[in-house]
Amino acid sequence: MLLKLVLMLGLFGLQCQSCNPEPPKPDSCQSKKSCSSCLVTSKCFWDHNGKTCADKHWYTVKWSSRAFDKWDCACSKCKVWYDKEKKDTKWLAELNTEIPCPCKRDQSNEDWKLDLACAGWYLPLSWLYHPGAYGCIRSKRTTASGAGQQCCYYANGNLIPAGTKAAGTPDKATDSNHGKWDVEPYGQCCKDCENQPSHCNYYINDVRKGDYSHCGI
Repeated sequence: MLLKLVLMLGLFGLQCQSCNPEPPKPDSCQSKKSCSSCLVTSKCFWDHNGKTCADKHWYTVKWSSRAFDKWDCACSKCKVWYDKEKKDTKWLAELNTEIPCPCKRDQSNEDWKLDLACAGWYLPLSWLYHPGAYGCIRSKRTTASGAGQQCCYYANGNLIPAGTKAAGTPDKATDSNHGKWDVEPYGQCCKDCENQPSHCNYYINDVRKGDYSHCGI
């Protein structure tokens, strides 16, 4: 009986060694809290999904979610994109003027279509790109430059104010360039970059912000 108790206590002690793990050493990869600080040294790599820094080994595989160079950091990519994008927002002003969002979901007509990628009415995909939105619509018509409007709504049908992740964001492209010009920078600025909300604001509250002044919001 005594031997059994000793063995049980020993096993409990081994199990509880992980209950209070030691904090990472100041110079370790695990101590780095940002991609840029993580990649100051070549011995580390940054994981965008987990927002963590880890030791790099010879067998470490380079995935799209991992950064090995400081210029691969999502925040760096976002800032480079923003600095270039803000130099020309004429297309954005034209889009917000020519194709304004309906102030109510039920005010949309044949000029609009359901955004299947963000259709909360059927699938919860809107929570992935526009958390808080019940669903979104897109304009069938585009501007001369090829830009299209996206509008997102609450469950009560009211238009969600611009400048938040739930709101719709104007698309610079509606063709095959949409992924590169709109979706990719959104991921870099609003999902992968660990510096939130500052970098996400470059996207949703600046160069991809809708103008809903006609709705009083």
